This record gives sequence, structure tokens and C-alpha cells, in this order.
Amino acid sequence: MKLFVASLLVLGALAAPAYGANPLGASATLTPGSAGSKATLALKLRYSMQCGQPGPGSVIVQLPARMHPMSSLAVRMNSTQIMGAKVSGTTVTIPLPTHKGITCMVVGPGVVTVDLVGVRNPATAGTYVVRAHVRGMDFAASVAVRA
Repeated sequence: MKLFVASLLVLGALAAPAYGANPLGASATLTPGSAGSKATLALKLRYSMQCGQPGPGSVIVQLPARMHPMSSLAVRMNSTQIMGAKVSGTTVTIPLPTHKGITCMVVGPGVVTVDLVGVRNPATAGTYVVRAHVRGMDFAASVAVRA
């Protein structure tokens, strides 16, 4: 039995795609991207996850100083509405959904998409940095605001 399990682990390692040593990364887009408009910020965070689940805790998103969440802010994660997000100034703390039930033991690269629907773009065109923090991992992504 031990030989069988060891064989499966070796085969799994050989079959796994070769990712870089650091699968961390972030990207962000604004829709619309025009200065001063109400927009949706889509933030994609790439990091190692167990079975494609984002894990416990929260995503803390730090918006640029000139970008503000509106009172009507709605948060979606991977297209699912997230309740319980907290806003303090330009910081939005979003609880990660907890996985219920049986999970696998595979750890590999995954992507979490966080949509902040209802942010006010900066009034001045330019490139701005959005920062995020998840369980000890820091992310940064640039967004462009046009005139």
C-alpha cells in the first residue's frame, strides 16, 4: 500500500505542469477607466492554493489614496457575491469564503478574482497602484485612469 501511494505521488509530481518558483502575482483593471467615474475594479490574485480554494482569512485591498469606495460598494469573489466586507477609508477587508466538506491535498497555483463594484476613480488621469494582502502575501497591481 505504501508503495502504491508513493508511486501516485511521484506520478503526480511528474504530471504537474512546471510553474515558476514563485507563482505569486496580481493584475487589475478598471471598467470604465475614465477619470472621476464610478467603476468596477477587477483584481486578480495568483498564489498557491489547496485544491483551488483561496484558504482561510481575509483579502485586504488598499486602494490608491485618490480612489474611494462608494457607499454602494458591492464585492464579488469569483463571480459570487461576498457579504461582510468592511470599508475603512481606502481599505476594504473582504472575508474569504470557507470551504465546507471534503477537500483534496493538492497544492498548486490558483487565481482569486475580486470585483469591487462601486469605486470612484481618481479625478486625475494617471497610473495608480492597488495593493492587496492575503495571509502574509503582499500583492501590487497598476491600473490606468485616462482623462
